[in-house]
Amino acid sequence: MNITFMFGDQQLLTRPRRAILISRTPRNPAPGTPWVRAIVEAVRRSVDAGEVIVTGIGRDPYELALVECKRAGGEAIIVLEQAVANEEQWRLLKDISPERRLLVHPRGQPGTFSVSPSERDQWIGKIADRAWSVSIRPKGNMAAVAELLKERGFPIDQVSMASAIRDSGNPTSRPLPISTAVAENPWTFLTHYTREPDGAWPDESRLHYLTWLAAAPVHSRRDASEALRKMLATQCIIGSGRLMPGHTPMVSFTAKPPWEMADLFRWRTGLHRWTFRPYGLAVSRTVLAEMRARPVTYLAESAIRQLSDSERAFTQKHEPPGTDWSAEMEWRLPGDFRFDSVPRDCLRILVPRSSESTGYQDLFQITAYTICE
Repeated sequence: MNITFMFGDQQLLTRPRRAILISRTPRNPAPGTPWVRAIVEAVRRSVDAGEVIVTGIGRDPYELALVECKRAGGEAIIVLEQAVANEEQWRLLKDISPERRLLVHPRGQPGTFSVSPSERDQWIGKIADRAWSVSIRPKGNMAAVAELLKERGFPIDQVSMASAIRDSGNPTSRPLPISTAVAENPWTFLTHYTREPDGAWPDESRLHYLTWLAAAPVHSRRDASEALRKMLATQCIIGSGRLMPGHTPMVSFTAKPPWEMADLFRWRTGLHRWTFRPYGLAVSRTVLAEMRARPVTYLAESAIRQLSDSERAFTQKHEPPGTDWSAEMEWRLPGDFRFDSVPRDCLRILVPRSSESTGYQDLFQITAYTICE
């Protein structure tokens, strides 16, 4: 094999070696999502049969297979796209993979130390001598790996997902109607609305998230209500830079009052999530302004490029009709928002139903408003 290095238990190459073939998966999986249950079942069956799991890292299905392999006391061969470069990467590998493992780094093109994801997948097929088929998209990477195995006369077995719980991440009904009966008008707050997490919680380790997928009850889901409870329990909203200019961590708020939010509660097909959900924490605008929160300036991209990095962090591209987020009336606060020292009368909890408001109010000693009844 044309490889740069192997590190670990090379005896695993002499054992039966099973790849798990699964094409691109939907976002925001839960423990009951069919492909999650199928991978857990496939790994358990392989470990019970004494097979070594051949997989990679960098994809949820690959890393889920590793975590389940570790939980089941199995062994794994892990194909890397690039050499492990630092202690953080080593720590992640040790956390999610079984103790008996072999790391394989294929040799890339001359002068490089990395391979593409498709090349990584091909190497998984080269090392394996059998496979489970979970979901293979025609003409994709996994179809090419399956063809490679078939040409060599190796078996590909199906994992049935017929009994798995269907993913309910897509919207099944229209958003809840927004009430106009919120008690405080004029509205003097800025609101951070929560929604279900896009993968792990902001402060959650990769191992903990993958273990939740593999081992939690199949009906478990992470939703906006749980996100709000977690935020209130820790008294902190963790800033994110993923969609921010320069990836500067920020916490976003809207100055729009709750009774004007109905048009902004939309399902975004490309992101596989809602723009907003009717759960949030409202904070006095005065308090946030004193903490360096500022309203976002909506500008053309050419104007944004002329600003300093610090100023760019408070801008949003505005080139209507194609790009127009001005209806969100966004404010941003740099870093995290810790509200353990904020007076309780400067905070409001927003929930959709009156049946939820009393519980939140009693538990967190913050006034709660119902915004959908």
